[in-house]
Amino acid sequence: MKKLLSVLIAAALLAALSCPALGAAAPSRKEEVVYGILSGDGSVEKIYVVNSFYGGDITDYGDYTQIVNLSGSEPLSVSGDMITSKGSQGRLSYQGTLSSKDLPWTFGIKCRLNGREVRFEDLGGADGDLRIDITVGQNPRVTTPFFDDYALQVTVKLDKELCEDIAAEGATIADAGGDKQISFTVLPGRGAQLSLSAAVRDFEMEAITISGIRLMLDLGMDDIGGRIAMLEDTLGRLDSGAGDLLAGADGLSEGLSDYLEGLKALKDGLSSLSAGVADLSAAASSLSAGLSGLAEQGAALVSGAAAMQEAVFSAVNTQLEGSGLPTLTSENYAEILGDRAETAAIKAQLDGVMMFVQGLGSYTDGVEQLSSGAANLAGGAEKFYNSASVLPASANKLFEAGARLSGAMRELRDGLSEYKDGTGALLGGLDGSQGDISGILDLVTGGPGETVSFVSEKNTDVAAVQFVLKTPAIER
Repeated sequence: MKKLLSVLIAAALLAALSCPALGAAAPSRKEEVVYGILSGDGSVEKIYVVNSFYGGDITDYGDYTQIVNLSGSEPLSVSGDMITSKGSQGRLSYQGTLSSKDLPWTFGIKCRLNGREVRFEDLGGADGDLRIDITVGQNPRVTTPFFDDYALQVTVKLDKELCEDIAAEGATIADAGGDKQISFTVLPGRGAQLSLSAAVRDFEMEAITISGIRLMLDLGMDDIGGRIAMLEDTLGRLDSGAGDLLAGADGLSEGLSDYLEGLKALKDGLSSLSAGVADLSAAASSLSAGLSGLAEQGAALVSGAAAMQEAVFSAVNTQLEGSGLPTLTSENYAEILGDRAETAAIKAQLDGVMMFVQGLGSYTDGVEQLSSGAANLAGGAEKFYNSASVLPASANKLFEAGARLSGAMRELRDGLSEYKDGTGALLGGLDGSQGDISGILDLVTGGPGETVSFVSEKNTDVAAVQFVLKTPAIER
């Protein structure tokens, strides 16, 4: 890349140093408005350019068949493709008809009336169902960057008294006095297939107009980049916290598995146990105390989970600012996000959070139930000698509660794992997103680059170029 850049710079310097030796006059700063007269089928009949200068001595270049001074009666000097004027006072404009009929775009217009193809020029006074198809493509004979840098607006006006049931997919339709104005936008570097339809009577229509301009949009990339950085930082903290929670859940799950095995052994042993009531009572009391302490921690876990849920929804809503979506909550996010492909990663993340919170609820419920069962066990141990037939049944309930708790813990662990995967995927998706956004904006705005002349590459000081193209009007 550096070698190529060096070659290009050297070539540019060589060209600049060579100009005086060739004796070519430096071009004057100007603006170009390119007018194209299109036929009814979209082909180009004529192109003329209005060149506007800021006064003084003027030098311009262009291959014209005819030149008209629009600012006065004094003649312009023409030598080959060089046009000059001496000592112009104030702004000077002249119109030149180009010898070429090539625009950066190609246009095709086809019309159908009641399903039958009809020439554009023959639609005057027509009645029936009308469809107009406009095709926009790139002209391979034009190498200037206008196709890639300029957006087009294609405008069709239909008289509301003569046209009904107007439809145009992808267009903006607005009232403009007695007309309906249909406006299509073609982005830089894109072709297009544009269609509109209407039920018409005694039809007539103004000319179809096509305007080409270079988009200059201030979309606040610095602000977008800052927000993405903030989002990445927040997601990084969430991802780290999710990792810690997942590690804790793994340890808790292993402990519960061991605990459940102990409950099973207790259940099996109680069926034949008839002695050692005192030892069993002490063990049951200790178990009840431990489970009571575990249950007391449930409120803190639930509170922490609620805070994490709120943080995740807050981060996601921050990410979606400007998307047009309403604020997401645990009650509405699934309906709002639905099956949208562009928000699938976000929905997966939120699903994981909700699964985690629900699993934790099951976990705390199970702990409370298990604690209650342990308390019953401690009380029943004192009466075990006289109620030996009842104790195995209570132990079986305790085991079932432990099994439910273990299942809830597995769900919690799975939910945390999915949540961790979601935060990791989201972080990976955001990695380099500023570059992706810049690329998308380049598609919309045409990307960076200087304004060049449509008329001649010798015109190197051009402030602006605009295209205004028109078809014939349809008259009755």
